[in-house]
Amino acid sequence: MVTQNLNQTQLKAAISSAIDHASRQQILDYLISAGIGYTSPDDGATIPVQEGAGISNPDPDANVLIETNANNTIKLDAKLKAIIEATKSDVTLTVNGAAPVIVATSDGNDEITINNNRGTTVLAGAGNDTVYGGGVGHSQIYGGAGNDWLWGSSWSDLHGGSGNDTLLSGSSPDSPDRINTLDGGSGNDLLFGGWNNDRLYGGAGDDWLSAGYGNEILDGGSGNDTLVAGVYSCQLYGGAGNDVLYADLFANQGSMLSGGDGNDTLYGGASAAADTLYGGAGDDFMNGGIRTVAEYGGSGNDILYSGSGATFGTLLDGGEGNDTLVAGAGFNPADIGSDTLDGGAGNDLLIGAAGTVGEYGGSGNDAIYSHSDASHGTILDGGAGNDSLYGGGGTDTMYGGAGNDLLVGGKATVAEYGGSGKDVLYSGSDASHATSLDGGDGNDSLYGGAGADTLYGGAGNDLLVGGTGTVAEYSGSGKDVLYSGSDASHATLLDGGDGNDSLYGGAGNDTLHGGAGHDTMVAGSGTQTLIGGNDGSSFVGSASGTASMVGGSGQDYFYLSNATSSDTVDGGAGSKDSLTFLDHASTDVTGITAGKDGSLDVNFSNGQVTQISNIEYLIFNDGHSTRL
Repeated sequence: MVTQNLNQTQLKAAISSAIDHASRQQILDYLISAGIGYTSPDDGATIPVQEGAGISNPDPDANVLIETNANNTIKLDAKLKAIIEATKSDVTLTVNGAAPVIVATSDGNDEITINNNRGTTVLAGAGNDTVYGGGVGHSQIYGGAGNDWLWGSSWSDLHGGSGNDTLLSGSSPDSPDRINTLDGGSGNDLLFGGWNNDRLYGGAGDDWLSAGYGNEILDGGSGNDTLVAGVYSCQLYGGAGNDVLYADLFANQGSMLSGGDGNDTLYGGASAAADTLYGGAGDDFMNGGIRTVAEYGGSGNDILYSGSGATFGTLLDGGEGNDTLVAGAGFNPADIGSDTLDGGAGNDLLIGAAGTVGEYGGSGNDAIYSHSDASHGTILDGGAGNDSLYGGGGTDTMYGGAGNDLLVGGKATVAEYGGSGKDVLYSGSDASHATSLDGGDGNDSLYGGAGADTLYGGAGNDLLVGGTGTVAEYSGSGKDVLYSGSDASHATLLDGGDGNDSLYGGAGNDTLHGGAGHDTMVAGSGTQTLIGGNDGSSFVGSASGTASMVGGSGQDYFYLSNATSSDTVDGGAGSKDSLTFLDHASTDVTGITAGKDGSLDVNFSNGQVTQISNIEYLIFNDGHSTRL
């Protein structure tokens, strides 16, 4: 038990049989930093080293104690800077005192208890070690190789090393300014935060990291990790691997969860805390809490569920990839939380809830569903791509955007805009509501519903088919086809606009305007009014209804096929207008007499009278014609 003066080389030799090279160097570096006063083995400097077994009260002059007894309790002296257990047996060691010291053990399954009120560094070495880092000083505890169990003090840094380690922060609410750092190293580790703003790093392996009661940072590192936030604001980073991240169920403050690379699963909290979730790269699953502020899927094919309640709203942003975004707490479409869904790039599926504010498909071929109720309305915007949009029960507004889109309105949808592309728009209006359908650019197809809808074809060769309650159909530019779907109790206005259009009346009292271009207008079974433009038009009467037809300044063609109706035909300002009776021969005419307001009445043997004005030719079904 004699104290000897050893230089660096001699000290290394004294402990080389039990302590590995890296730990030996760390001990020497510590001694130099503690001011022992030598930097190389040949500079003439030595330090007092005491070596023996069962030394509880070291020599007061010794700077280093080399202990060979496996079980011991050592009281620190002010000059003692290092305690080295130079035995490969399982060590049970307790260190008491109030002086900075480094403690090193060998390859056994050691149990080390530190009751030191100054800074302590523990090098546990190989083996399955247990270290209790008590006291108030700043401790550094290294588990080394093996499956270690490290419990820090109120101010300590824990390093698990290789192996499946358990690290527990000993931080206390009495020392809020002290940050503990827990580093699991390689292996499948368990890390638990304490009361302060701890930092937990899982390292390599499949780790479990659980925050405590501070504003903590958790980083899973590589591997398939599980991270759990604490009751205060935390930052969780899954890192590489397929990770699972949880916001605390009873948190008082919101946390930030970031999955990183890999197919991650993120859960928002169930409390009033405002969490934010980031999926990162990979195919992620995200389930927000009732106050989750936002969920960002990142790249990959992600699934995002909002957990927002009736009062709050969540932003769901799918990012790149083919994503699925679902609004509503508990996947409930009746939930009225004011969520916003943004699919981003990729072919996305967006499903809104009753109170969803907006759903935006972004680029890609997206499918967007509204579940709005009668008290709410949702904006549905397909963005670029061939999208499908489906309205709900509320006052929705739908935008197809660029691409060949399908828009299917709900019973109370306010408006549908196809945008550019070859779009198909369906109104789902009922008798109590009205929808505006606008095809935009492209060759579009628009179908009215039961409500007082208005259809706008826009640019392109469009097909417009009115519903029973459709008020008006405007074809716009292009070669368009318009059908009235009116019933006997409704009337529809059909306007051909520019282009050579075809207009077909319905069962109601419809009005057909050909507009510019050579148009064809066909009367329906109701009482119809057909008005041509100035480029020459074709007018076809109904076999069962009554029509009033007015031509323009061009050469117009009129055709009547109802042998009993009282039709009125005005050729307009043209000079070569003709009227063809498809249901009468020339021999059926009993006379042509003056009518009212300068018109002529063509009288037939069956008693039918057709009133004509500005007609130059009469043509009959027997091939005969008459110039007037």
